[in-house]
Amino acid sequence: MLMNTTFQVLNMEDDMNWYRAELDGREGLIPSNYIEMKSHEWYYGRITRADAEKLLLNKHEGAFLIRVSESSPGDFSLSVKIGCGESGEVELTGSRVAGSYSVDVAEVDGTG
Repeated sequence: MLMNTTFQVLNMEDDMNWYRAELDGREGLIPSNYIEMKSHEWYYGRITRADAEKLLLNKHEGAFLIRVSESSPGDFSLSVKIGCGESGEVELTGSRVAGSYSVDVAEVDGTG
């Protein structure tokens, strides 16, 4: 195991004891207790759309969060505060390219 190395965690949802990670283009499994996760204030993991809307309710316009998609395993949803009392959803789909996701097809659904 490489000490003080930054891996890109690809999946931590399937098994709480093992994370799928990538380093220098190679993928593998790492025991979850070997990794210290760096948190991001905008990532909420596995929460519902309704919970995302509640979290954004009292935030400023443009505030956002990313969560695991409920309807498309392996994808993410971007929830954005778009106006007074309104939020919108964009489904982030597509393949992972160089450690990032792209918006191949965006379905924007404003709610309010």
